[in-house]
Amino acid sequence: MDKPAAKIFNSAYTANCGLALAISNPKTFWIGDQLNHNSIIRAMRIANVPSANKAVYDHNNMDHLRKCLDAVPEGMERILVIFDGIFSMRGDFAHRSDCEGHGLV
Repeated sequence: MDKPAAKIFNSAYTANCGLALAISNPKTFWIGDQLNHNSIIRAMRIANVPSANKAVYDHNNMDHLRKCLDAVPEGMERILVIFDGIFSMRGDFAHRSDCEGHGLV
């Protein structure tokens, strides 16, 4: 790949965990959908994201996501909004038009 290093994961579960460990630091704030897959929830636990550095918004509720974004504490250098592409328990997904309509894309 002509790159100095790479990480290869054998599943989405391990990829979520590896990503969380690689990109999280004390100035990272995580916001997740309440119906996120367990692999995303576990990734935040494995990365030791403190409760003060995370929020959960109501499933697919862009107004609530906006409130979570507005409530991010001062001093955070990175904000991650993390959610499933397709929510496995229900089969639904976040609609891009919903995000765009709320200025989130």
